[in-house]
Amino acid sequence: MTLLRSLVLWVTTDCNLRCRYCYARGGDSSEYMSWKVAKRAIDLAACSGEPFKIQFSGGEPLLHLKLIETVVEYCTSLPARFQIQTNATLVTPELATHLRDLGVAVGVSLDGVPQVNDRLRRFPDGSGSTGAAIAGIRSFGLAGLKVGMTCVLSRENVTALPQLVTLASYLGNVYGISIDVLRPVGRAVEEGVLHARPQEAVHAVRLAVEQADNLAAMGGAMVRIREIERMRHRLKTNSTGNGYCHFSHAQALMVKPSGEAYPCASLADLPAFRVGNVLDYDLAEKLHARLQSAQALAPLSPACRQCPDLPLCRGGCPARAYATRDCPAETAALECRVRRTYLEHVTPAQQAVRRRGGPL
Repeated sequence: MTLLRSLVLWVTTDCNLRCRYCYARGGDSSEYMSWKVAKRAIDLAACSGEPFKIQFSGGEPLLHLKLIETVVEYCTSLPARFQIQTNATLVTPELATHLRDLGVAVGVSLDGVPQVNDRLRRFPDGSGSTGAAIAGIRSFGLAGLKVGMTCVLSRENVTALPQLVTLASYLGNVYGISIDVLRPVGRAVEEGVLHARPQEAVHAVRLAVEQADNLAAMGGAMVRIREIERMRHRLKTNSTGNGYCHFSHAQALMVKPSGEAYPCASLADLPAFRVGNVLDYDLAEKLHARLQSAQALAPLSPACRQCPDLPLCRGGCPARAYATRDCPAETAALECRVRRTYLEHVTPAQQAVRRRGGPL
């Protein structure tokens, strides 16, 4: 029996934006997932009886709202929780209230203030999407929903990261920002979007954390850097382990509209990582072994395995490590540099105890 903790339903490849770095090339096609495919995927995740999360993704998943509603209704008696990753440009106050009532947690993608974000996250006609995204985030706030914000860090927006923190604090309902280091795949390669220079990335993260603290001290909404909060939580709970995500434990599945399945959305369409199709009658009995085989293709680097900070850091994103395996050393090491910067903001005294061999 396969234990799945994370199920990503790529409910559509269609998208109303054409983001310049999109690894999924959202909007280049317009496939929509059927209920048959979604149900088979959910049944695979539910067969262990253990709690799991369903993330609605794409493309822009709100273009297939009817399927999201059907999934939530079907899962009423299952130990499932729900999250959607949206560009927020389609969100109205009524839709925000509806998602709240469905019990769907919200993640929103935004890469900076308008003059930065509009260059990266564009509508098909080339116009910027920031105004529409901010209106959507405000609609979530009016519905009483806090949102997590994801920023894809690249050379084009790295110096504006502190300004994004200011914007998030001003909006008031952004509880934290996750910084996703650019993967050199998909449109990023075609559009020439480059990874941030390591020293610029380190400096920007330091300034962003400082800005978040300063704004909170002045009475503004606290915006947390999610990666730092996770490390602090591991220290507080004495949580040790070496898995960056559920993919690292062979407990994640991503399903495309066609039913094709992969262990991670960032690895979709790579033949080596295909684990089957959820419509295959015998996938359930083979899935665990195939997920383990896929995980073995993106192992921790020797440097990560030997690093004393691994219990807190958990290593970098396996999908990004795989995507940068043939890149220059500077590109491959960027995420490590950024994560070491996060470690600077974890309680120094607790780190000193851990380094001496004491309990976390």
